[in-house]
Amino acid sequence: RPLSLLAEMESISEEPDARTYNALINVCAQGGHWQQALEIFWKLPWEPDMYCYAAAMRACAKAQQWSSCLGLLEEAKEAGDCPDRVAYSTAVSACAAAKLWQEALSLVAEMWNNVVAPDARTYCSAIQAVDGDWPRTLL
Repeated sequence: RPLSLLAEMESISEEPDARTYNALINVCAQGGHWQQALEIFWKLPWEPDMYCYAAAMRACAKAQQWSSCLGLLEEAKEAGDCPDRVAYSTAVSACAAAKLWQEALSLVAEMWNNVVAPDARTYCSAIQAVDGDWPRTLL
């Protein structure tokens, strides 16, 4: 349905703005429609900002598509955007769901290197990623 709303707006010559696209991506994320969220993301008629990246990343993370989530984070960095706490936390959460503890801890370290302070949610996700692997983590 979000894609049909976008098409309907375009058919009546109503130009969707950044808020429209972000709202559509977020609706897809909330509904677990990560593929539709990415389809809308790739249709952006301008370079996405960090908010757009984070929304698309949330859609992927919620659907346990950790690879796509991390790919979007990397793409944002390559485009010259500085990931914010929301984007990093989303990526750490995606890694936690996949039990990718090394990647999760690496992202937390990267946050500090980029002067983005992790919050409690980020640390909780990193801890969840390590759950059950504490002995190997400490080596």
